[in-house]
Amino acid sequence: MMKMLMIVGLGSFAGGVLRFLLARFVQVTSASSFPWGTAAVNLLGCFILGYLYGLFDRSLVHTETRLFLTAGLCGGFTTFSTLMNESFLLLKEGNFSAFFLYTLISFAGGLLAIGLGYLAALIAVNLAVMNLLPLPALDGGHVLFLLVNGIAVLLFKKEIPSKYLNVINGIGFALLMAL
Repeated sequence: MMKMLMIVGLGSFAGGVLRFLLARFVQVTSASSFPWGTAAVNLLGCFILGYLYGLFDRSLVHTETRLFLTAGLCGGFTTFSTLMNESFLLLKEGNFSAFFLYTLISFAGGLLAIGLGYLAALIAVNLAVMNLLPLPALDGGHVLFLLVNGIAVLLFKKEIPSKYLNVINGIGFALLMAL
């Protein structure tokens, strides 16, 4: 049980840090009082969770990696309580059009993102089965590299050089093995 708690805790820490960085980046970039940062995090979190569950249907991910990614990373990354608070503040301010837009984007967009993520995973797996797309082993290290690289592209518009792949894989693998 302690091992599972540590796995979820590490994932939550990573998800919370990623949430803070991405939400802040989007909010500052948008230069708007509309909560675009939270909306972006929630939609991306839904897409990632849908994608992960699409992979899980094919049993391509180890149980501990599932815990790290879903309850941990996605749980720490998504921000439902913040969504509700920002919705309440929009209502309190009498900004009904922004409230309706925000809740529509968050709920309908979130449901759509879950479905698209799930579909993307099924397509990727099917292409891999037909040998049209290489599907790497989804151990903790490789998943960590994919997430870190994705964030780097989002924030800095640059991929992490492939020479760091082994280092990041090693860190992710060591974290999971240490637990």
